[in-house]
Amino acid sequence: MKYHLLLYLVIAAMSFAVMSNESLAVDNYEKREAGESYEALMKKFKGADGTQQLKMEEYFIDLLSIIPNDIKKMCYDTFRLEAVSMGGAYPKFKEIRHSHCMAYLPNKMIAKIRTLAPPKPVLAAWRDVSGKVVRFSLNNMGGTRLENIKLILSAEGMQDISKTRGSLMPGQSWTSTFRVHPSSGRLRLHMEEKYHFSPLAVDIY
Repeated sequence: MKYHLLLYLVIAAMSFAVMSNESLAVDNYEKREAGESYEALMKKFKGADGTQQLKMEEYFIDLLSIIPNDIKKMCYDTFRLEAVSMGGAYPKFKEIRHSHCMAYLPNKMIAKIRTLAPPKPVLAAWRDVSGKVVRFSLNNMGGTRLENIKLILSAEGMQDISKTRGSLMPGQSWTSTFRVHPSSGRLRLHMEEKYHFSPLAVDIY
């Protein structure tokens, strides 16, 4: 019984070690993939004109599918084989590890690109005749997309209610409604956006 329990614990420990190493390997691979792609993009970006830089926004967005957050100091390892002995029938090699650290800032670059042709949100809101429904319209009249949009309706004595949308491309509009109590007083609708391209709040009476 003790033997079987010991064997089980050994196997469990080995499995945990394998899973931990695989996790580290995937993490290092993702960092390397994102880091090398980011550095290549930055070289192209620095040599590009404004029109070309605008077109590069999509490539920085693609990087977010690998690592979504900016990292001021991201480090990853690369490995290569180096011959350590050429004598005998077969050469001997050793695996050499090299560490590479860099700033990985795709979100910062996306925000910078959008200042070249900023999104321009235009927000309007009003009550219908019943007083129970607030209708709103959000239009993007700018040159780049709005992202992670959150519209928040608030009033004194009322719990905030909100609606969200992933993105709004240039030229697109979004219309929807909020249900409110007809006795609620002045309402205020304001917007939050991932890169802080937000219009002034709208007061609704």
